[in-house]
Amino acid sequence: MKYLFVVEKKTTPELKDVDPTKTTAWVYFKILIFFIIAYIPVRIGFVSHNNSNFLPAMIMLAVFAVPVTVLIFFYEINIFRNIPFYKVMKYFILGGGLSLILAILFFSLDFNTDINTYFGALMVGLIEEVAKAAIVALFLFKSKKSNYILNGLLVGAAVGAGFAAFETAGYILRFGLSNGLDMMLHVIKFRGFLAPGGHVAWAAIEGAALMYVKGFDKLDKKHLNDKRFLLICLIPILLHGIWDMPISDPIYLLHIAITVIAWLVIIYFINLGLKQVDDAKELASK
Repeated sequence: MKYLFVVEKKTTPELKDVDPTKTTAWVYFKILIFFIIAYIPVRIGFVSHNNSNFLPAMIMLAVFAVPVTVLIFFYEINIFRNIPFYKVMKYFILGGGLSLILAILFFSLDFNTDINTYFGALMVGLIEEVAKAAIVALFLFKSKKSNYILNGLLVGAAVGAGFAAFETAGYILRFGLSNGLDMMLHVIKFRGFLAPGGHVAWAAIEGAALMYVKGFDKLDKKHLNDKRFLLICLIPILLHGIWDMPISDPIYLLHIAITVIAWLVIIYFINLGLKQVDDAKELASK
C-alpha cells in the first residue's frame, strides 16, 4: 500500500532487493469494493427515485469501476515499483484519449467496419488494437524506466483501461438516450462484467509483447517489426474481432471464453516477467 501513490528512489527497491516470490496483489480488490459501495446508492437514487442528478455519478462509477480495478492489479504486480502512480494515471487518461482519437482517424478511412459482418468485426479489432498498440509503444519509447515485461503489462493496461472507460461512457449515454433506461443498465452490466477480458487485457498483452521481444536491449524501432511482436499482437486483434462478431450468445459464453484466453496469455507474461527478475539479477552480476 505504501507504494501505491509514491515512487521515489527510497521506495523503488534496488534490483538485488526485488523478490518475485513476495509478489502480492490485494489493494485492487479493495478498490473494487469501494466502487461497488459508491455505486449502489447512486444507482438507487437514479433508478428507484428517478432523480436525474444521480445519472452523471452513476455513469462515471460504472465506467471506471472495473477498468481501474484491473489497472490497480497490474500496478501491484509491477514489483519493480519503477513507474510512479501519477504516470500510470497519465497513461490511463492521456493514453485512453489519444488511442480513441487515433482509432477515430483510422475509422474515417474507407474501411468496412460494419460489425454486422465477420470481416467488418475483424477490421474493427484491427483498427482499435493498432491504435492502442501505437500509443502503448509511444509511451514505452518515451519512458526511460520501463524496461521489463511487467512494465509493459502495466503501461498497456493503463492505455487499455482508459480506452475502455471512455468508450463505455459513450455507449452508456448513446444507448441510454436512444433505447431507454433498461438498455442503459444492460450496457452497464455487460461492459462491467466483461471488462477484464476486453480492452485492458488486450492492450496489456501488446505492451508485454513489446517488452518481451526487447529483452534486455534498448527499445528500438526494429522491435516493432519483430515477427514475435507482430504475431503476439495478432492475439488481441483476433480476440477483439471475434468479440465484435455477430454471433448469437445470450449468456456471453463466447465473451467469457475470450476473457479466459486473454488472461491465460497475461498469466504467461506475468510468469515471464517474474522470471525476468532473476535473469536481470544474473545479468547485472556479470
